[in-house]
Amino acid sequence: MSRSRTSFRFRAKRARLAARISVAAIVAALVSTTFAVPSLARPTKPQLAQAQARLDSLNRSLSLLVEQYDQTSIKLQAAEQQRHDAQAKAAAAAAVAGQARAQLAARAAAAYEGAGSEIDILLGSSSLSQFSERLEFLNAVARQDVDAATRAQVSRQASLWAAQQLQAAAQRQSALLQALDSKKRQIVTAIAEEQGLIRELKATLAKEAAAAAAAAARARQAPPPPPNPGPGGNPPPSGGAAAALAAAYSVIGVHYQWGGSDPKTGFDCSGLTMWSWAHAGVSLPHSALMQYEVTRHVSRSHLRPGDLLFFYSPISHVGMYIGGDQMIDASHPGDGGGVAIRSIFWQYFVGAGRPG
Repeated sequence: MSRSRTSFRFRAKRARLAARISVAAIVAALVSTTFAVPSLARPTKPQLAQAQARLDSLNRSLSLLVEQYDQTSIKLQAAEQQRHDAQAKAAAAAAVAGQARAQLAARAAAAYEGAGSEIDILLGSSSLSQFSERLEFLNAVARQDVDAATRAQVSRQASLWAAQQLQAAAQRQSALLQALDSKKRQIVTAIAEEQGLIRELKATLAKEAAAAAAAAARARQAPPPPPNPGPGGNPPPSGGAAAALAAAYSVIGVHYQWGGSDPKTGFDCSGLTMWSWAHAGVSLPHSALMQYEVTRHVSRSHLRPGDLLFFYSPISHVGMYIGGDQMIDASHPGDGGGVAIRSIFWQYFVGAGRPG
């Protein structure tokens, strides 16, 4: 074979190889352009952590607002009762004042008609001392009539003022409830937005992260049975605490509802503990702070299942200890919220109380 023919074949083979490489490069570029996810659109784990931190902050703010709502509701109920009592007192005082005025009018008429006889009584005195005694008696009768009318009028006016003041207080508290409700709606909306952001971030993370999230969700939906501590663990709950724990376990999965204390409508944190301990015959107020104030305080090292755990400063969240590092609580609306078994966030723990 001549040198020219060999050279020609070599050049042709090299051209075909170059063409195949070029086609492969073009196909690869098209595939990359069509299916590759831009690196800037893929969130990082720090971004997810920042979004979760914002969500936790919003949930804490909501918890504080709900606690304020519960306390204000209790104060409003007390103010309403006081106002009703004041109205009853005002009505009774008005009746007394009316009777006093009627008696005073009758007394005045009798005094006018019997003025002559009273003068005769005075002039019929046999001595100066007798005259002075009779005059003092008549003056005393008149003063008693005037004093009775004055006291009744003062009492009625004081009751009216008290009723007005209590009515104003009830109106201020009602306005406060409306303001709190407005703030809660804003925070719940913001929480929904944050949860949407977190869902989007999670959807674009690696498959391992999605599998871990699904496993955690399944764990929440299928909570473990109540703990049965062995030797060296937490002591078993007392009879009352056992009843409260059983009640709390029975409503796991019920959704969160601020101001709620019924499994049919939902629970907030203090509504759940109040409802649960009512099954043990213990009455608690519907407020995390007030529950802390009325329970016997225990140290962290002496916790027993059924004890109440209180969080944040000022106190605005409460859960029920079940042993180890776990509790049952009602926490925030939306995904992951409601009544569930959760790890205790010791970094926000401020104290514990034992009802009963």
